Amino acid sequence: MNPRTVVMSLAALLATAQVASAASTPDWQFEVTPYAWATGLEGDARVNSTQVDFNKKFGDIVEKVDMAGSMLAIAQKGRLLMFAQADYFDLSSSKIQITGAPAGGKFESKITVGEFAVGMQVDGWAPKQTFDLLIGMRYTRVDNALTIDQVGTFSKTTNLKDPMLLVRPSLPIFPSRIDGLRFNPMLGIGGGGDSKLVYEMQPEIQYQFTDHVAGRFGYRRLGYKFNGQNNSENELNLMMGGLLVGLGVTW
Repeated sequence: MNPRTVVMSLAALLATAQVASAASTPDWQFEVTPYAWATGLEGDARVNSTQVDFNKKFGDIVEKVDMAGSMLAIAQKGRLLMFAQADYFDLSSSKIQITGAPAGGKFESKITVGEFAVGMQVDGWAPKQTFDLLIGMRYTRVDNALTIDQVGTFSKTTNLKDPMLLVRPSLPIFPSRIDGLRFNPMLGIGGGGDSKLVYEMQPEIQYQFTDHVAGRFGYRRLGYKFNGQNNSENELNLMMGGLLVGLGVTW
């Protein structure tokens, strides 16, 4: 996905959304939802023609989490939409054994994933169905630090920035029986920036408990595929996925 194409598409999409929004001139609507994401980690890496697979479930990771936080935010005026979602994990593992080192050590990894997108909302084929069409960017930062006892600390930071296209359907469930219950998934795909491919799948159920309180329950899966430095043959495929539950405010 060429970044220049993304910018041109974004400008066209914003212009269309602004015209649609100006025609109806409604008030702004907002949602802010903190959520817990019980993610696992899996994937494979190829280093100098050697293939390595890894798979860590949430139960394997949660013992190493020092701090974590996730949040999504949505702003809408008419058909104009702005969407943001962020996740942060601070993981550490102490008393690790390091091959060839005179003593043990500690490994710490701080992972930040942020997405921002803008777009417009279109009507579906049935009453109260809508589809959000958005274009934006995913930013990922990974700070790794390895401390070897009696030797010192070695660190490395990786930054990934990739354009994305997102689709967010909103489909009412049993609308004649349950008011405010919706299937609200999100699908995204992109790449062409620092990654060859990025994608996202986030199927979830949203329920509006009151006019100002809404809950979300579902599953989120993020994926990356990228090469090493200078487009080397070294390659990493990384996936993060797990259950998601959140409680937020709307107004």
